[in-house]
Amino acid sequence: MQRVDPFHVIILTVDGVAGGGLISGPECGSIFRYWSWIFPSHRKTRLGMHGMRVFDEHWDNGKFHKAFTFVRPENEVALALLRRYGYEQSALT
Repeated sequence: MQRVDPFHVIILTVDGVAGGGLISGPECGSIFRYWSWIFPSHRKTRLGMHGMRVFDEHWDNGKFHKAFTFVRPENEVALALLRRYGYEQSALT
């Protein structure tokens, strides 16, 4: 049995109310953010930035050589948030 880090599923809350989440997993020596979302009720808040900070602080632990994700090219908010946290676009399909 392989131990799984519970941080692969992060529920983002504000005052005990779910506002979004992140799901990730190990992938060929990297950490892959499979899904991340902010519910419409929390999109004008800093919850997305908080989620990025929590994700990066936990996974920047020497176990993985990089973090990556896929983002739709029209999702300008997500792309801006990723750039702000130092992510680089490496491919556009």
